[in-house]
Amino acid sequence: MSQAFRLGEPGPLAILLALLCLTTACAAEAELAMRQPFGMGPWTFEVRSATERIEPRGGQQVKIVSIELKLLNYHERHEKPFDDFLNGHTHGSVMAFPHLKLVDRAGTQFDGWLVPSSGGSLRSEAWRAEFVLVPSNEPDPMSSTADMAGKYLDTRLSELRLAIDNPDQREGQPYRVSVKLQ
Repeated sequence: MSQAFRLGEPGPLAILLALLCLTTACAAEAELAMRQPFGMGPWTFEVRSATERIEPRGGQQVKIVSIELKLLNYHERHEKPFDDFLNGHTHGSVMAFPHLKLVDRAGTQFDGWLVPSSGGSLRSEAWRAEFVLVPSNEPDPMSSTADMAGKYLDTRLSELRLAIDNPDQREGQPYRVSVKLQ
């Protein structure tokens, strides 16, 4: 017996895909608080703290946000170091951190870098991500860094969240974690 489907009605394939997304195969973005552990790939870690400061850089004042991460399973053996896991392998002591962004309420993104707090990338359980509040997605290419930095000097930690994309999503893990900095 054959069934006819009307245009605009879900067919069997659409229904099957919807059911699959209800399973862990399509884990959604997770919104977490600081000091709440989460898993990404083989790692389990948490955002321990966030601090802010204003510093002179290049003759202007800029706001810098420092975020402390703690690995909870750093003693276990993994395929690669934590920074390689999040960044891919790059050379140099300061690495761009493409899977981690600081985001304000308006959706403005700020790039940062990740460094081990002690023991080097193979042995550190504590990591620090540093963000200078100069937008990475500034729509006006003619804006100067001084103009952009000045807009964010009054930004408070409570207005920011840390967004981490999971580069190695495993069963039950979210594709992205968003952590409020409060």
